[in-house]
Amino acid sequence: MTPPDTTPRPRTGLRLVLARAPFAGPTIRLPESDAEAHFLHRRKILTVNGTHTTLAFLTLALHEPPPHTGLPAGDYELLRAVSDGDGGGGDEDDDEVLRVEETHRMVWSWCVARQLLLLFEFPSEVARAALGCPPDEGDASDRSLADALLAGARIAIERLGRGGDTTKRVLGGGVVNRFETRLKPIATFLDTSCASSKWLRGPSHHARRLAKTVLRRAKLTETAVRLSVLGLVADAERFAVPADGAGAGKKL
Repeated sequence: MTPPDTTPRPRTGLRLVLARAPFAGPTIRLPESDAEAHFLHRRKILTVNGTHTTLAFLTLALHEPPPHTGLPAGDYELLRAVSDGDGGGGDEDDDEVLRVEETHRMVWSWCVARQLLLLFEFPSEVARAALGCPPDEGDASDRSLADALLAGARIAIERLGRGGDTTKRVLGGGVVNRFETRLKPIATFLDTSCASSKWLRGPSHHARRLAKTVLRRAKLTETAVRLSVLGLVADAERFAVPADGAGAGKKL
């Protein structure tokens, strides 16, 4: 019997050695697929840029209330959604504390809505892989994914909600553009007449379960989120129409 030929053959393929990432640390993620990379990029735009935009329009709504219509007349420091703890206890300090708390509630509702939109736009298995969560095995896996998304939202609010930035800089890409691309789409997602909103209560048991888990872990109801989002969009729309009111009330 002839022994088998075990001589190694020349390898014609290529061995690809990936370069080390230029950064390190617990916040660095290395996506393993294009889908994961796209998810992480979209998450950043929704959660970070979106939170900045929300704060900017909340600030404009406070400083330029109705009947103002058209582009903002001034430039204002962003409202704070995180207390600096420097209040002295007087009436004005109490008012500021209440304003910070109210801003935080609004921004938190918006952040949660954006996480729901993210889950609507991407398969849950992509989200789990991108965030390092265990595969879908039921309630525990859903809680892990929800907590990972909400942790990122809290970090964004903590970092961006301390004031210091200005409406003009944050909306430097154009007030109308930012309203159209970063505010209005969230309201459209939650519009009860749209298919995206029906996803929250649609025929897919898994989608409903995951959405409810996010809301439950965020300690919010769907109604509270919808009221916060639709309320700000209805008010902020006036900054995206001509100053003479032409087109006001029309769909942008």
